[in-house]
Amino acid sequence: MDNNGGNAKNEDRDWKGRFAKGHKNGFDMDDPNINREGAPKRPSLTRALVRRLEEEVEEGGDRRSGIEVVNDMIEAAIDRACDGSIAHLKELWNRIDGKEPDRIAGHDGRPIMDEETRDRIRKIVAKVDGLDEDEVEIR
Repeated sequence: MDNNGGNAKNEDRDWKGRFAKGHKNGFDMDDPNINREGAPKRPSLTRALVRRLEEEVEEGGDRRSGIEVVNDMIEAAIDRACDGSIAHLKELWNRIDGKEPDRIAGHDGRPIMDEETRDRIRKIVAKVDGLDEDEVEIR
């Protein structure tokens, strides 16, 4: 055990296993190879779309606002869903009701915890917390 209360295997590490201050392989603020600008900025599709929709659009001599374009896009998606496009139907459904959360399952496709395991955990939690089993909810 080291003098910091941990089990450091190496003098260069603190009790949590991190590099200790002043370690020769630690981070060096003066390193000339540090990219101080961060990752290069890419154009944002969202910002471009919002900017485009805020403009008035000229089509065939007719000026339309961005909101009119958005409404036309919504109508087109609804029309395609009504014509049988599952992709459009699913997208509209997800936008209206919210996306169905992904189901977490075990490797065999069954729920990770069966009822027997859930009951065992419920009994343990009830005993530890001093509750009746029916007061404990295990999801």
